[in-house]
Amino acid sequence: MSLKVVHKKYLGIHTSKQKQFSTIEHIAQSRLKIITHFDLYGLACTLDAFCVCKRSLYRWIKKLIESHGDRKTLIPTSTSPKKRNTRFVDYRILKFIQHTKITSVP
Repeated sequence: MSLKVVHKKYLGIHTSKQKQFSTIEHIAQSRLKIITHFDLYGLACTLDAFCVCKRSLYRWIKKLIESHGDRKTLIPTSTSPKKRNTRFVDYRILKFIQHTKITSVP
């Protein structure tokens, strides 16, 4: 009898991506709340009430204005680098390391 692997999403169990997406939506809602607080009470009160820097606040407002009020733009994007550093190692060095590993094993 062969066993079939059933993924968690088919069993109705929440996966980590679903939890992560709800957290991201929560961050976007909190950013919108901070922006509305800024509109009502001003900069000094907003900086005192929320732990956010002025530059981030203005960046969120700019994104919201450019998207014509679409709240999806407040969802944080990936912060990983677009171009990652690649390591180039000469093949002769790799062969030497592999050869020394094989010969040094007792």
